[in-house]
Amino acid sequence: MEEAEDRIVLLDKEQLKQLKERLKKRKSPDIIVIDSVKYVLGLKLSDIMTLKDQFPDKLFVFIAHEKNGEPDGALAGAIKYDADVKIRTNGYTAYFTTRFEDAERGEGGADFIIWEKGANEYNAKNL
Repeated sequence: MEEAEDRIVLLDKEQLKQLKERLKKRKSPDIIVIDSVKYVLGLKLSDIMTLKDQFPDKLFVFIAHEKNGEPDGALAGAIKYDADVKIRTNGYTAYFTTRFEDAERGEGGADFIIWEKGANEYNAKNL
């Protein structure tokens, strides 16, 4: 976040129509994080596909709650199915699954420890 300085725009509950208008502007954000999919009222899979088609040079990151290790809700599940990269976090570790192959692992992406101390404590409690 420090590296990004003033290049981050945080919005609260911006509607889809306003987001599209924002993204059409010059110098609009290149990365859009929607947190949480479940709480964007009226959002449908067709809206997401339209966004991706309309703004192919943008990176969309969708965050969803989970239930029993899977995205909570039909929309979140559909987004996961469509996504090229999926990242599940648990115990301060990010677990990656991608459609892209990693030459060393034979699958996409290496797991990433977000916070070493927290991950160690979590793993010590849950092993």
